[in-house]
Amino acid sequence: MTDLIKAVQTQEPGSELVELIELEFSDTTTLYFHSGIGADAATEIKFREKISPYDEKTYTPIPIEIKGIERKTDGASARPTLTVANVLATFSDAIDMTNKDLIGKRLIRRTTLQKYLFGEDDPGGTSSPPIEFP
Repeated sequence: MTDLIKAVQTQEPGSELVELIELEFSDTTTLYFHSGIGADAATEIKFREKISPYDEKTYTPIPIEIKGIERKTDGASARPTLTVANVLATFSDAIDMTNKDLIGKRLIRRTTLQKYLFGEDDPGGTSSPPIEFP
């Protein structure tokens, strides 16, 4: 993580910020998304899991945005919003669901730099944990 912190504290981190979304739809089904990278926003990307054996997961690009995520110790809890373009068409290809089916599901946001994606930093290797923000 030290390399990540050093990179973002410079004027030129050498790579753009990547936001990865994991939607735990059920005990056995997790969907993986990202909002796109640069001009080539339609490319699937791979990133390793947090837990050993650090298998890579494929993240599908969809128009998705999360706003309002905060960490604070006092006051009211944050109420983030998730915006997905054409949500029913996007998710109906993966699983059969309605808007109400998304209520109460666990959503995980992972943030890293593009240079730390699988295949960018260690081509073909899965022996080390992923580098990402806490």
